[in-house]
Amino acid sequence: MTNYISFRSGGAGRSLANPLLLTGNGAVPQPALGPFQGADLIRAVSGKHLLFGVHGYATSFQRGANIMAALEAGLSLPSSASFFGVLWPGDSWLPYVNYSWEADDAVFCGRRLAALCNGPFRSAASVSFVSHSLGGRVILEAAANLVGRKARVVCLMAAAVDCDVLTGQYRAALDRSENVYVLSSTKDLVLRAAYPVGDAISDIFLGDRDSPFRRALGLEGPSPAAGPAVSDDRIRGDPGCNHWDYLPGGNRWAQIPPYIRGSFYRAPPTWPG
Repeated sequence: MTNYISFRSGGAGRSLANPLLLTGNGAVPQPALGPFQGADLIRAVSGKHLLFGVHGYATSFQRGANIMAALEAGLSLPSSASFFGVLWPGDSWLPYVNYSWEADDAVFCGRRLAALCNGPFRSAASVSFVSHSLGGRVILEAAANLVGRKARVVCLMAAAVDCDVLTGQYRAALDRSENVYVLSSTKDLVLRAAYPVGDAISDIFLGDRDSPFRRALGLEGPSPAAGPAVSDDRIRGDPGCNHWDYLPGGNRWAQIPPYIRGSFYRAPPTWPG
């Protein structure tokens, strides 16, 4: 059983909606998720160290639920922690063409995730976030909008945001986080080739506040360096790590749950190469 927060209409739709709490078996081809009960929410949140996992762009409801279920299973977190998979409508209905509009949806979801942490989840002992790809914008928005607490850990994998956001656009997220872990790879062809195009459209036509000329954080790590609270972990060696290799079935998936677990305990493993 995996717990989810869905920002999809009706829980599984492709339109943006206010958060809905779901729980169930997300590992099956047709995820069987139902509404969260009030008493279950208290048990899952009160006094617990919460870890929110967020998928990236071009991810369907089914794929997102599967990824989050696999991630939770691989983490084997103790009873003092609770995991919530965040499902948001980052579907690629026109591959890479609608990326810019999905970035705006990521901001919407991140701010409402923060509102949950500031409100119904305020009884948690701590909150932490882990993301892949454009999910990085969701968790940076969430961390930046926390009130009265800091994120214990923010872990960004293959982040589809500009490389300078921790000292620029999302400096507030860094200020409101105790520890930030950035996992990147120069072999990421999506961030190398497609990100600059989508990001430039977002900047020029949708009024995004970052630069259309910067490379991705998930491609080359933070630049400039963002200080001692930020761990700059770059995947080197062979085989390389492409954009989807962080996820189930990818050539780096076996190393991802241990990395996140290590980050959660502030002691990430050393990557080979």
